[in-house]
Amino acid sequence: RSESGVRALYATKRRSEDVPLAICVGDAQEVGNYLETGHLASGLLEELLPGPVTVISWTKSSSDLPNCINPGRRLLGVRVPNSCFVRAVARQYGHALALTSANQSGDRSTVDVTEFLEIWDDCTLIFDGGKIPSSGLGSTIVNLSVPGKYSIQRRGDACQITEETLLRYGLAKNDVFL
Repeated sequence: RSESGVRALYATKRRSEDVPLAICVGDAQEVGNYLETGHLASGLLEELLPGPVTVISWTKSSSDLPNCINPGRRLLGVRVPNSCFVRAVARQYGHALALTSANQSGDRSTVDVTEFLEIWDDCTLIFDGGKIPSSGLGSTIVNLSVPGKYSIQRRGDACQITEETLLRYGLAKNDVFL
């Protein structure tokens, strides 16, 4: 909820402010506070999340996101990480958190705190929750903004299981990116 915090996040990552940020919430049920989800089948988000999946859809006009999060963009990515600690922080904070991988922009996603030593000086706090069980591909990013369709925008750690779940819920693959 802090514009200076969002700017610091971009600076630490050496990331262009034209590249959108995702947000993180504590539970799958909170995704609908930030994204239009009425067109999604009941139970779909709860089956995908928590986990290494970022869900993209239209930003809900009634969300309490600060204007500095992806200004001028209507699509938003939301995650519920498979980390009890991160979800607890989001729940305690009571609002969405800006979320990105702990690396400089363009670098491979990190899975251990020792893999992003070059940005430690820019971090106010560093929490070591142990090594993240991941290939380092990052989250699978799936666009669910078109009713009845999905498009994979990044093939991450959970791509296969995500696609299987989406197909089981009757969504058709859409290769058109928004």
